[in-house]
Amino acid sequence: MTEKTTSPASACVCLKFNNAACWEYCALCGHGGDADPGYAPFVDGTWDWVCYECFENGLPERAHALALFNRDIDRLWQAEGDHGSASRTQERTTTP
Repeated sequence: MTEKTTSPASACVCLKFNNAACWEYCALCGHGGDADPGYAPFVDGTWDWVCYECFENGLPERAHALALFNRDIDRLWQAEGDHGSASRTQERTTTP
């Protein structure tokens, strides 16, 4: 695997709706992880996934807001009776 050199703080990261859970490698650090369904961080202009650790290290306020947003979306789907699948996102603990 190629060494990743982009720092999380300097990368242009955007949020996109990821409609499938899959194993991905972080575009910034190269570590593997689960790209859960729901809104997730990607390198702007691409579908190159950014792990939550890099996202939280580079943009902690946005990472915290994303975790709260995805948690609330899960609760909304559950309240509307969407019981056909497991939780779409894994609730993450982030520091504000």
